[in-house]
Amino acid sequence: MHMVTESEVQVTISLAELGLDEEELQKQVENLLPQLREVDGVEDANLVQWRES
Repeated sequence: MHMVTESEVQVTISLAELGLDEEELQKQVENLLPQLREVDGVEDANLVQWRES
């Protein structure tokens, strides 16, 4: 018998370093987000506002 242990992992992906303008950045996010949601085991994938201070 094998015991299965579940753990929660949070992953943050930043596209800010790519130097994209706002429009291109939005296109990349719109492409990436649905792909992330399709990954087996992913329960939730959302955008998080991040501002460099």
